[in-house]
Parts: sequence; C-alpha cells; structure tokens
Amino acid sequence: MQKCISQQAKELANKFLQFNTTCQSPYQVVVTVEELLKKHNFTRLHEDKPFDLSPGGRYYIKRGYDSSMIVFDVPFNIATNSLSFKMMATHVDSPCLRMAPRSKKTFKSMEQVCIQTYGGGLWHTWFDRDLVLGGRVVISENGKLVQKIFSSTNPIAKVPNLAIHLTTDRKNFAPDKEIHLRPLIAQDLEGLFNNSEEIPNRVDKTPLKLKTADENHSLGILKLIAGELGCGVKDIVDFDLCFADATPANLFGLNEEFISSPRLDNLFSVYFSLLGYLENLESESAKSQTDINLLLLFDHEEIGSMTYIGADSSYISTLLQRITARLQQIESKEGQVDSTILPQILARSLLVSADMAHGIHPNYPGHHQCNHQVEVNKGIVFKINCNGRYITDSVSSSIMKLICANADLPVQEFIVPQNSPCGSTVGPMLSSKLGTIGLDVGISQFSMHSIRETCGVLDSYYYKEFFRQICSTTVSDVRVGQ
Repeated sequence: MQKCISQQAKELANKFLQFNTTCQSPYQVVVTVEELLKKHNFTRLHEDKPFDLSPGGRYYIKRGYDSSMIVFDVPFNIATNSLSFKMMATHVDSPCLRMAPRSKKTFKSMEQVCIQTYGGGLWHTWFDRDLVLGGRVVISENGKLVQKIFSSTNPIAKVPNLAIHLTTDRKNFAPDKEIHLRPLIAQDLEGLFNNSEEIPNRVDKTPLKLKTADENHSLGILKLIAGELGCGVKDIVDFDLCFADATPANLFGLNEEFISSPRLDNLFSVYFSLLGYLENLESESAKSQTDINLLLLFDHEEIGSMTYIGADSSYISTLLQRITARLQQIESKEGQVDSTILPQILARSLLVSADMAHGIHPNYPGHHQCNHQVEVNKGIVFKINCNGRYITDSVSSSIMKLICANADLPVQEFIVPQNSPCGSTVGPMLSSKLGTIGLDVGISQFSMHSIRETCGVLDSYYYKEFFRQICSTTVSDVRVGQ
C-alpha cells in the first residue's frame, strides 16, 4: 500500500513541477488554472454582468485582470435552506523581484534593472541565480488597451554577488535592497552582440499622445516583449513583470523524495486544492452532493491582502451574495430572494485556509517548538495559534481530524515557539468577515520565501487526497453538535 502511495505521489509531484515551471507570476498562475478549468467545461462569469447559473453548472470568476480567481460549481439539487459552502482559500503570489515603473539603469557599459521587492523574501538567495521574466503586459491594440501574458523563454538576468576578496565583512551578508539587488541584463559592446538600433514599428494605431513604456525601460527588454507578443515597442503601454528562478522545479534525494522548486509557498496549495477539487467533481458521487465547493485563489497575500483583489476585500462577500440570490431565484422560480439566507448559510459553512507550514529543519532544530516539530512527507499540518494568527480551534480541528481519518490521512499539529513571532494567512481575515468556522492547514516545507524552496514528494498525495475528501464531505455530517 505504501509503495502504491509513493508511486502516485511521484506522478502527482511531476505534474506539479510542470505547473510550477509555467507559473512565474500570479497572472500566469491564474491563466494556467483557467486553461485547466476550460478542459473541465467551466464557464467564465463576469462581475459586471448578471450571473447566469444553472443546476450542475461549473463556473469561475476573475478579478484584477488575471490576479485573483474564484471557482465553484452548483449542485444538481438546489436547497438553499440546508445549503453549506466549503471554501478552500489559497494565494497565487510569492515574494519576488519586480521591475520598477522606471527601471532603466546603466553603469559603465552595464545595463541593469531597477526593481521593487515584492513581499518578504529571503533576498540573499536571489544572488547568482539565472533569472527569467514573466507577468502581465498592457498594449495598445487598434486604439484600445489590451492585456497580454508574457514569459521570457531563456534566462535574461542575474544579480551577481560581490567577490569575497572585495568585502570587508566576510562573516555577515546584509545586502542593500535598493542598490545590490539590481539584476544585470546586458552590456554595450559597441554592437558586437546586437548591432540593431532599430525600434520595431507600431503594429496598430497607438494614439501618438499615449505615454508608452519605451520612455522608462530597457529597449532590449521591450524588444523581447514585443517580439513575443507580436506588437511594436511603442505599443507597450505598461506592465507588471516579475523576475523568477530560471532553473525548472525538480525532484532530488537518493530516492527522489524531495521537491526543489520556486514558489512552493503557495503554488503547492493552489495546485493540489485544484486537483482534489476537480477529481471529486468528476466522480459519480458529485452528482448527489448538496453543498457548494469553492476554490478561492487570491493575489496579494504576501503584502497584506488589503487591495481590491486581495482576501481582505469585498470580493468573496459580494460574490457569495450574488450566488445565493441567484440560487434562490432558480429554486423558487418566482425570482424571490430572502436577504437573510446568506448569514444562515455561512453559519453552517466551512473555511479551509491552505498555506505552507515550517517543517522541522535538521540544521536548525532549536528554531522549532519542542512538541510541535512537523516533518516533510508526514502529511497534513494543522496550524494553530491561540492569538488569532491562524483560525484553527478545537472544534474546527476536530472536524478536520474526522475528515482526515475517513481518508486515512496522517495529521500533524504546528505552533511556533512562544519566543518567536507567528506568520498569518488569509484565514483570519476571511473567517472574521464571513462569520464562518475554519481551519488553517498546510504541508511542511523548508526555506519558506527563498528563491528555491523544498518539500516532500509524498505530501503531494496527502494534500491532493485531503482536498478531495473535503470536497466530497457533506458539512452537516461532520458538524459538531451544540
């Protein structure tokens, strides 16, 4: 049985590696997820239009131009008086270096890029890594603004370290984020590598008075973008572009039991919540389910979520109001809506906030709480903090223990040492806004917020099975009596 699990886990891990490598920015995550949803017959809804829902329908909504996404399906049998939501919340963003609004920078013959640091990264890990560039580009096309997704195929940048011989403090490494993190992208060698000074012509009728990106950024990068997107340099109006590790995610270890990858926090949760959700949706038993499963994929978690596309916005509240109202109209067939029904539904619903956890580090065991040393490849981690940094409590933990026991999934419990600060997730802000009980879960990993993180292959199987089990469980069957 264990060998069967390991084989399944390795197959799942390899699928994750492919997913991760294509997702260099939050925008590529959302677009890649959208492609998978379309293969499963999901329909896109638009916030500025009425929601046309039907029993058995599958839907998704994007906000922020490929920044955040909500995915859900409607039961075949709609009964709003007994309906519950099962919400699985993750985030699509990770700490990274992003190009500044005016990024053009030269020194001697060297061409660099001014950057902004996004989130709380382990910035020293970004030195001496080959970097690619990817994200969202806005262009002028036929006189209108259009969004495109860009990804550089080959490494185009590196942040070089200072040689040890030139530093006066060899024991400490404390780079200045403003000066020392500027990636190197090119060198002017009098045309030896590129003797073309020609600027690609406008492809479409870009308004002449429109300020374009060529005023603020490297012509070489703009040519690269224009060539990839099939537009002219002066058609590029603006962009949000992230540098990312060029080395593809891979397996390592004598038995290939570890995953080495950028952005494990939190694409591991995104991918396996999606996989578990879809696997349950395609099962025969899904046709008789009465709860609504939702995947909540938020951008901007790493910077506090206080944006219109973040978890600390009106996004999910407004969406649930609209879904509930439409379901009541379908159910009553008379267009009647009871405005008090949503709070009732949320009071019997369940929220799972899925974000990665800190596995016990073999080189730094003293940084972990002595009785809560969770391990990689050992299953689902319940994240607990009595000061509200996580939403897990004894009731939600008991519910999840029952769900995991029904799926034969191993469970671990995590708290931080009491002399250490505790991170947080989208869980507390969502739970407090919605009035819904919930749990913070994750999978153990090393090197969180490094350019290169590590987790366990077996946990691919456990995580996918956990979300599948959540989706297949009826909330009323596991609710704690009062």
